[in-house]
Amino acid sequence: MNTIQPFVSVIIPAYNAVGILPILLRALANQSYPVNQYEVIVVNDCSTDDTKDILLTSNFPSNFKIINHAKNQDRAATRNTGIRQSSSEILIFIDADMEVNADFIARHVTHFNNTNIMGIIGSLRPAPEIPLDKYQRYLFFGKRGVIKFPTGTPLPYQVFLFNNTSVRREVLEQVGFFDENLRLYGGEDAELAFRIYQKYPNGLFHDPDIQVIHHHFRLMNDALNILEKFGNAVVPYLIQKHPEMAKLYGIDYLGKCFPSENQRKNPFKIFTGLVLRQKVTISCLKGLFAVTPFPLSNGIVRLLMASALLRGICMNKKTDKFFC
Repeated sequence: MNTIQPFVSVIIPAYNAVGILPILLRALANQSYPVNQYEVIVVNDCSTDDTKDILLTSNFPSNFKIINHAKNQDRAATRNTGIRQSSSEILIFIDADMEVNADFIARHVTHFNNTNIMGIIGSLRPAPEIPLDKYQRYLFFGKRGVIKFPTGTPLPYQVFLFNNTSVRREVLEQVGFFDENLRLYGGEDAELAFRIYQKYPNGLFHDPDIQVIHHHFRLMNDALNILEKFGNAVVPYLIQKHPEMAKLYGIDYLGKCFPSENQRKNPFKIFTGLVLRQKVTISCLKGLFAVTPFPLSNGIVRLLMASALLRGICMNKKTDKFFC
């Protein structure tokens, strides 16, 4: 007996994506999934390169929708534009700097035959041109994120990112879309995943076989600077909105807790947080990272990331009365 495949929307937020986006779109135009059962929605977030020109001059299939923002609105709003323009049962989110296989859509959709599954996240693999230094090897091959959890077991919200990810539309209709107040890099994924997790604590899963190639390279020092800015500008907002997220961002390693929960503070954690925030500690950790082989260097990366995050939180004047 033949079954009707669900209709699917693939949503791509694009900003200055001229390099890889055409490759991604060609792959999405040639999927094994029935062409009349999916649409591809590209939202150009007011790019300053030739992204808009390529989208305007290319000859896309009829199931492609191209939307151009008149002004830059960042990723949360750009993804929401795609959601609002979609008309599907299943939403797939993919970033514009990725490559997918011909069975990309089909692999995602297969999981939703299971009514207990609300969302699926796949895996990322480095593009051939990315130099595999110790930091990149940590990102792609370290035991981190979804890799830490056995396949087939529900995931916690903090590892459920929206870069190679599918969710049921009804879920987003229930919990809401991405929070457009989150305009800086990071945070909108975890915040939405947290709301989904609250309603469906056993509904998020990982499929390691849905692999996409990620054409993105960032030096570790640049990543640490971004993480510090994230702690400075985003974390206070997230914790004010969802106090339950405080532990995720290491607030118990700071002097005060937000909000106050009358919990006994752990002096060892507070001391550890104080040490991690010191410039001399960061310098020592970077020196140690330089001479430590992979995968032993992974532990040092985690300490550096914790240091950058905690420094960012404590540098925010709005959080002084709460944290430091």
